[in-house]
Amino acid sequence: MVIAMNSNKGLSLIAVLWIVTILTILASEFMYTLQLEVKTSRNWNDQINAYYSAKGGFETAIAYLRSDETSYDSLDEDWANGFTGELNNTNFNAKMIDESAKINVNTIDEGTLTKVIQYCLTNQQTGENLSEAEITAQAQQLASAIIAKRPYRTTAEMAKAEGMTPDILYGWTGDDNTNQQSNTRSTNTEEQNAIALIDITTVFSADKNVANDGSKRVNINTADANQIVQGVNVQGQGQGQQQQVITQQEAQAIVDYRSQATNQQGQQGGQMQQGQTGQSQIQFGQTQGQMNVGGQQMPTGQTGQQGGNQAYRNITDLLNVPAISQQTLNSIRDRITVDDQQQGGGQQGRDQGQQQTQQQRININTANADQLKSLSNRIDDGIAESIIRYRQNNRFDNVDELLQVRAVSIQDLRTIADRVTTTDDAVLPGKININTVPVELLQLLPGMDETKANAIIAYRESGTTSSSSSSSTRRTTSGTSQRSSGQVSNQQGQGGPFDNIGQLLDVEGIDENTFRQLVDIVSYRSSVFRIEATGTSKDNKIKNGFTAIVDRSGNRIQIKYWKQM
Repeated sequence: MVIAMNSNKGLSLIAVLWIVTILTILASEFMYTLQLEVKTSRNWNDQINAYYSAKGGFETAIAYLRSDETSYDSLDEDWANGFTGELNNTNFNAKMIDESAKINVNTIDEGTLTKVIQYCLTNQQTGENLSEAEITAQAQQLASAIIAKRPYRTTAEMAKAEGMTPDILYGWTGDDNTNQQSNTRSTNTEEQNAIALIDITTVFSADKNVANDGSKRVNINTADANQIVQGVNVQGQGQGQQQQVITQQEAQAIVDYRSQATNQQGQQGGQMQQGQTGQSQIQFGQTQGQMNVGGQQMPTGQTGQQGGNQAYRNITDLLNVPAISQQTLNSIRDRITVDDQQQGGGQQGRDQGQQQTQQQRININTANADQLKSLSNRIDDGIAESIIRYRQNNRFDNVDELLQVRAVSIQDLRTIADRVTTTDDAVLPGKININTVPVELLQLLPGMDETKANAIIAYRESGTTSSSSSSSTRRTTSGTSQRSSGQVSNQQGQGGPFDNIGQLLDVEGIDENTFRQLVDIVSYRSSVFRIEATGTSKDNKIKNGFTAIVDRSGNRIQIKYWKQM
């Protein structure tokens, strides 16, 4: 009996111990789960705080873009240093990158894109030892393949171009596990090499089609003479004087040249449609070419971006406009000469009528502005000055050489380059910002080399900008002409960030030929920026953020791309 009772007590004790053990285990599991839930909740809270802290950095950057009042965008401005701060007990960091500091693969010409790819191939650390000729051949082939597949929505889409590899696109030599839909690769990976094509190219870069004061540019393909005069001429600072760069008859010459070019393009188009054989000398919108207009050779442009039958493919085509048209020359031919009148007057055997006729002719090698203007109402102060300027370096050997005189000089174009355009599009895609593009890419642009690129960098990093009201050419309504030492916006030699494309001619080594190749593809500001925003917890254990590309070319800032970390 006693033994049975002791046995029951032992079983009860064992049962109690098991119950206590189970409860202890359950309690421990519950506490562990609770702690895990608390940590998870805390981490989630930190993630949310980090994200919205990053959003705070993003909004800070957006606020700066909205309040930016400078007429240029350069690396000496606050945005280039990024923005930091604290929000919701987390720190944020927002980095802004100018998309116009990169090469736009949707708009760049094949030759420049080849140089960019060649630059990547040369600098990537690969196991291949390719010769320079092999690298060039590979770059040319890949550039052609990329252009054949454009346009691209993101730079990552270049992966579909034939011959593209992860090594070239992302700069990696290891296994590529990257999401190909991404527009950017992680900058923290240990597998990346120095140069990757995706890091120096873009599809978003653009600039507003307005002058540095925000005014609308003049479309030289559609504007009449009066609109050109009103749109490009600098406002006078003196009382009672109108400062002019382009006179009425120079503007009319621009319009006439455009009409002749358009007519000839139409005639050629009609001939090609009629099935004429032979290779056309002009391939509009595809390659460089020339056509004869008014006795002059006119370039048809470098790329197909402008399209259509536009007479002016680039603003540098203005340098080809003849000051005197063939029609005007024919109308004054009997009233001008290139010979000294005194020599003709003393020759024996010349009858009186011939002598009087010769004495009435005007020698275009010696005539002053008033004498030249008296020849025709199509010759005004500007045209007369262009003739005089031309003969300072080139004596007229015959009257037909008047056709060689240009209505727009390189100094004139320097002054008006920021005020004219060849399209009515509100936004110009693919512009490269010479204030932010790195020297490595700058030297790859048409007409550029390392020396010229370094000269531009040195210019933009020195001095300060001044008023953009000065001009290189000033003509008054009284007919007198005043030319300064070549000032456009910054004073010559002063340097500083570019706020006018014409300032390129102030840079040592940038001659007329280089200026012609650069002026239509570069800008001094940008409308599209990449914002990389990151939020970090106080213990630096939690990070969250995103990459966004924003466009301020419209009335309000638009987000063009968004990718969360």
